Amino acid sequence: MPNQTPGVYIEEINPFPNSIVAVDTTVPAFIGFTEKVNLDGQDLTNVPYRIESLLEFEEIFGKGHKTTYSFNTVSSTQEYDFQLNGIHYAFDTDNGTHFFLYAALKFFYENGGGSCYIISVGKFSDTEKGKHFESISPFTAAIDILELEKTPAMLVIPDAVLFNRDDCYHLQEYMLLHCGAQKNRIAILDIHQGYKDLDDVNFNPIDSFRNNVNSIYLGYGAAYFPWLNTNILKDTDINFENLNIENILKMIGVFENYLSRSKVKEIKRQLGKIGLSLYSKPKNDAEVQLRNNKIKNVHKVLIEALPDYKNMMTALLRKENILPPSAAMAGIYASIDIQRGVWKAPANVTMKGVIAPTIELDHAQNNDLNAPTSGRSICAIRTFTGKGTLVWGARTLDGNNYEWKYIPVRRTMIMIEQSINNGLTQLAFMPNTAATWSSTKSMISNFLNNLWRQGALAGSKPSDGFFVRVGLGSTMTASDILDGVVKIEVGIALNRPAEFMVIRIQQQTQSA
Repeated sequence: MPNQTPGVYIEEINPFPNSIVAVDTTVPAFIGFTEKVNLDGQDLTNVPYRIESLLEFEEIFGKGHKTTYSFNTVSSTQEYDFQLNGIHYAFDTDNGTHFFLYAALKFFYENGGGSCYIISVGKFSDTEKGKHFESISPFTAAIDILELEKTPAMLVIPDAVLFNRDDCYHLQEYMLLHCGAQKNRIAILDIHQGYKDLDDVNFNPIDSFRNNVNSIYLGYGAAYFPWLNTNILKDTDINFENLNIENILKMIGVFENYLSRSKVKEIKRQLGKIGLSLYSKPKNDAEVQLRNNKIKNVHKVLIEALPDYKNMMTALLRKENILPPSAAMAGIYASIDIQRGVWKAPANVTMKGVIAPTIELDHAQNNDLNAPTSGRSICAIRTFTGKGTLVWGARTLDGNNYEWKYIPVRRTMIMIEQSINNGLTQLAFMPNTAATWSSTKSMISNFLNNLWRQGALAGSKPSDGFFVRVGLGSTMTASDILDGVVKIEVGIALNRPAEFMVIRIQQQTQSA
């Protein structure tokens, strides 16, 4: 409206042109069972919910499920978890009591994780015991719901490996299909039974994974091997409750051989006195506190009376702390993205909270993992003297594809594509004229130039790292303009990791 009254008029002019902002690449989405699914009366089952810390997860979704075990004697040549008086024992997990999500979240935050999305497929108690991992349908349904969320840049399902072998592979294929169809995130996969040795004549976890996980979107996934011995769970997280009631009595029977009759009688009296109500569900906070006190009392009695009880608990803690690596890798991805940029390979990085890999890989085994003839590259995790446990691989599952075989290349391209897509929406329905084309080219060029300056793109000058083309006679025809179509061509030269450092050494003859 023209000025009609004499006076002073102020007009603010925006000196900054429209710009493209890089999307966040540090946020993963985790899917699994939780203790709770209600927040202020709202049911969060199959609802993507963003959290910022482990404490927030505990407040909203609760803590982990108490895994219970039985133990049995095994021959000395078999795998065993602990030894008493020359007899070998192995822990067997009670069906329907083992879940990875809570420990995986701890592992994620230990390795630099921050914001993440949680999709609970239900409470531990809502499903009949032992039936949680009979069907992958709850997990695939949760993945489908994730299609509506554009922020998550990684998809992680630590509990996938708790399914039987075939179901695990089918779920992982579905993860790859989802990521490839959405084109805005990458799947981080674990190897089923990835704690087993590659020399096992009965089952090779890598060969099984490669033979059964098939997808046209292998470039949107990365897998890591082996599983890890960690210290994520502490000794305070383990007590006699991790043995079912039958095996607590069985444990006492094992120790009867070298305990006095009066001591055994006293232990049983104490357990009978305060243990009858331990496994009843508390009805209120007072009963919860009373129950916890009883647990501490029983634990104390067992420690004082049974010399090897503590050794048994140590072995049990060691077994509980064997975790698949996917959640830790999501934390490492996020940490490196913040510190260096998504274009930095998430490799040659020390893993935190890790004692050692469950399997020590040699050079030949690492070669087969990294560059197999099948192209199904698996990223190795190895221990190096003086350096700790390092991530020693940065390839996607599509190892034979020169264009997409590196994780940072795929993730950087996802970031660029999504950022440009989001940035250009503000130009939709603008006149299809040279002015709009110029604005489009300027926005994309400024964005890519900033990436080149940060080291994301190759070349000694910007023109070596990228080009942007748009306009009539260049990328469009007159028919395109009449149809309301703007065609843009963007070329990008991405940096690739220096995987192989080759040093050539020769002896030089003496010159004097």
